[in-house]
Amino acid sequence: FGSSFTAMDGEARAKAIAANAGKSGVDCSDEALAAAWAAVRDDKDETDWSLVTLEGKTKVVPLAKGAGGVAALASALPDDKVVFGGLKLGGKFYSFAFAGDSVGAMAKGRAMMCKNGVLNDIFQGVHGEIEVDKDMTEEALLAKFK
Repeated sequence: FGSSFTAMDGEARAKAIAANAGKSGVDCSDEALAAAWAAVRDDKDETDWSLVTLEGKTKVVPLAKGAGGVAALASALPDDKVVFGGLKLGGKFYSFAFAGDSVGAMAKGRAMMCKNGVLNDIFQGVHGEIEVDKDMTEEALLAKFK
């Protein structure tokens, strides 16, 4: 989408994401996925993170979204799922993948095979990918980008 993506309003951005969804073989067709990411990207919305997960092998579904920054996101990371997400941090946008501690190796492997499709189809317009965990702090994440 390039620079035209950042100039779109929330509704147009959601439609653009939905139109691109599924080109990777991952089913990102649920419009709530695009709407949640559009809310994170919208400066008028307090939402600053969004989480999605796999239902079955390739169907991506919304899991959670919220405000409260890194602390709120960290507390929302589940122990029993692989999730993909996007975060507004320091005025920029980042995507990530996270596997909870109780997720088995096979489930992690299957989910990680979908990672690029999910991150590219849903979390468009990001500045980069970050590594997240339940103990992360905003200061530590921001320090990685200085």
